[in-house]
Amino acid sequence: MPSKYIIAEVKAGNARLNQRQKIIKQVIENGQVSFKELSIKYCENTEDMHVQISV
Repeated sequence: MPSKYIIAEVKAGNARLNQRQKIIKQVIENGQVSFKELSIKYCENTEDMHVQISV
């Protein structure tokens, strides 16, 4: 069964979405959103860092 995720913005009284929240709402409604998880790995021996991206 596919998962369903809901992003909720809770407002009180007469509060409205600000411009940034309106943009987020629009890209979600248009299906323009994707999710990538980034992990930054640090090697203490070499002091190198690299980024791993989940697929």
